[in-house]
Amino acid sequence: TPVIMTQSAAVVGGGKIYQAEGDNAHDNPNDNEEADGGSPLAVAEVVPSIPNLIQEIQLSVSPLSTVNRRLTQQTWKRAVFDPMTPNQYASVIRAVTIEFDQPDLAAALAPAVRG
Repeated sequence: TPVIMTQSAAVVGGGKIYQAEGDNAHDNPNDNEEADGGSPLAVAEVVPSIPNLIQEIQLSVSPLSTVNRRLTQQTWKRAVFDPMTPNQYASVIRAVTIEFDQPDLAAALAPAVRG
């Protein structure tokens, strides 16, 4: 799933960076610009992994929404949630900085974990 980000956002997992159309692309020679003249500023495919999930949770305004979105994606389910160990499960829960939100995330994540 492509992730569209603003100029100040981090890119997790790599991806191409494009110059936005009408954004004075020729002012900065270091900017990347596609030949078609523009598309989103940054599109990144986040590689399904425990460290990337933890980073997404830490950067998210709503960790529960982030995890729920990933739980619906089969690539994340097969690569991250199905093989998740109890220690990894605990690490993901601890990544939620607001302790009040940890039980809700733990309850949402528990049924998806087979390990």
